[in-house]
Amino acid sequence: MAHDVFISHSSKDKIAADAICHALERNGVKCWIAPRDVRPGVEYAEELMNGVENCKIFLLIFSKDSNDSGPVAKEVESAFRYGKTVIPFRIEDVAMRKSLEYYLSNLHWLDAFPDDKEFDSLVRAVKNSLGISSTPSPEAAPAPVPEYPQQNAPVQAPAKKPSKGLIIGIAGAIITIVVAALVMTLLTVLDNNSSNGGNRSGGAVVDSDIVGVWDLIDCTVFERADGSFYDPWGDEQPTVEFKNDGTFSLTNISEPYSGTYAISGNKITFIALGDVWTSEFTISRNTLTFVTDYNGVEFTEVFERVR
Repeated sequence: MAHDVFISHSSKDKIAADAICHALERNGVKCWIAPRDVRPGVEYAEELMNGVENCKIFLLIFSKDSNDSGPVAKEVESAFRYGKTVIPFRIEDVAMRKSLEYYLSNLHWLDAFPDDKEFDSLVRAVKNSLGISSTPSPEAAPAPVPEYPQQNAPVQAPAKKPSKGLIIGIAGAIITIVVAALVMTLLTVLDNNSSNGGNRSGGAVVDSDIVGVWDLIDCTVFERADGSFYDPWGDEQPTVEFKNDGTFSLTNISEPYSGTYAISGNKITFIALGDVWTSEFTISRNTLTFVTDYNGVEFTEVFERVR
């Protein structure tokens, strides 16, 4: 399927990647993102290579995790080999490692932090590069937004001699949150503990009903700009374990991770990988349901208790 943008990212940045993908597709930009667009039964590395080769713009979501990712470095190398327009979009302020600096040091960057949570500058830059009008529809026209400075325009990457390596990549989601927002959100959850029946354990607010091991059995899908739908988890079947000490772990995915959680009423706040997000949840017998708003899109996950 033809697409405008290949989104390169670490799977630990899955939430950010999905939100950026939705923001672009909501504005008429077709995206290729793993694992969503990896076809069943096709070699993963081959699909990534095809995705890069057939895109018009290579979008790198740059963070601490993508900076440390070998697969992401190989995707960047392939983008330059195919002579793609490369737009680095920085969601964390970290120094580039040398393998990326070799390709990206001369490019102009776009930054998401500290306050571009709607990815406006990125959407404008991508649409301008594709020759798509950025003028909003009359009925929903927001306040005028000044044009992004010319120094931040994407630069066409020069073609390089092909190498012999294949990309072995994996994808996923997380955007940097302002430190003050992290602190305020967590304090709000903790302060509401006494009025919502939670229990404190090691400084976290927990609920004994949620403690245990849960397997994903179903999830709703995001609606794309063209009206089609997709499953952000793809073929992965994650397992989440909640512990009494206010920690959780997510396994059975390409890059497992863990963090802390706190509960206030029917809301659960997760803190992991430098990010914080809140979901509504319900527990019915052996079923746990999360409803989360990702950049204005409601996403539901249903888990079944294993033990």
